[in-house]
Amino acid sequence: MLLDGLSEGGGSVIWDEKAQPHPCPGLEFDRPGILCLQQVVAVKPGRRYRMGGRLKTTDMGEESFAYLQLVFLDQYGGLVEDAAKAPKGRLFTGNNDWVEDSLETLL
Repeated sequence: MLLDGLSEGGGSVIWDEKAQPHPCPGLEFDRPGILCLQQVVAVKPGRRYRMGGRLKTTDMGEESFAYLQLVFLDQYGGLVEDAAKAPKGRLFTGNNDWVEDSLETLL
């Protein structure tokens, strides 16, 4: 799902056919705010969770960044911790070709 509630209505999902070794989805964004792709998966406390992916950034301004992040919700859909403190991968800024990144955490 594309989450654009904090993006002032901007952003779209794109598809990079030239990405190697396989085409990849991405986000295109041209304004201040927050934009992310979300996948909802049922989880259980006490287990270790891993996430991996590839990121590419193009023409990102000084104050812009991209990263992978795991955010956990409670049974009511609320965050179990502040999103700023939730587990995340490396921060990418500026221009980067496709780079693999991963993270893991214990819930």
